[in-house]
Amino acid sequence: MAQGARLTAWELLQDGIPVTLIADNAAGHLMARGRSTRRGGADRIAANGDVANKIGTYTVAVLAKEHGVPFHVVAPVSTFDLATPTGADIPIEERPAEEVTHVAGRRVAPEGVAVRNPAFDVTPHRYVTAIVCERGVARAPFAESLRALAGTLSSGRSSRVVSSSASRPRATRPRPRWSREAGASSRASCRARLRSTRPTAGSCRSSPRDTT
Repeated sequence: MAQGARLTAWELLQDGIPVTLIADNAAGHLMARGRSTRRGGADRIAANGDVANKIGTYTVAVLAKEHGVPFHVVAPVSTFDLATPTGADIPIEERPAEEVTHVAGRRVAPEGVAVRNPAFDVTPHRYVTAIVCERGVARAPFAESLRALAGTLSSGRSSRVVSSSASRPRATRPRPRWSREAGASSRASCRARLRSTRPTAGSCRSSPRDTT
């Protein structure tokens, strides 16, 4: 809950990246007033560039498209799931109803009301301007550019990006398969590429370094 305020905003401030914290429902209003870029993270990226991320990302991406605002996804290569053809193949986790009906342990919704509480949504690749990772920037056609980035390895190491969707039945990001030191280096590289897009403001959606 409130991951943008609790985690993402802190991380961006620590990295020196300009960020403005807003409520989700304010995104369309601010885009209409000229905010120039939006960024989201990813828990899983299908082979065609469809992006599974925290619920609400799809809504922001659609609003960005309507307002002519670029929508960039910033995520490590470990989120690439080239064995999953499209976002339609990613099962979406449903969270407990109490997360919607209760606040701080107290019920705020009437007893008996039906609840839907998906934890993730899928943003179709047509709404994604680019996918930024530690190895470069992927653009459409994503089926080609993501595979090219997945194969861009140093020191002759084999790719560890392609993985079976059966091993991760829900839309949760796979655990990074690198050491703490290597992970820090990859995140620094990703941050450098993020800065190169020169944002005027950032939207606190889900962090690519998700901890939930």
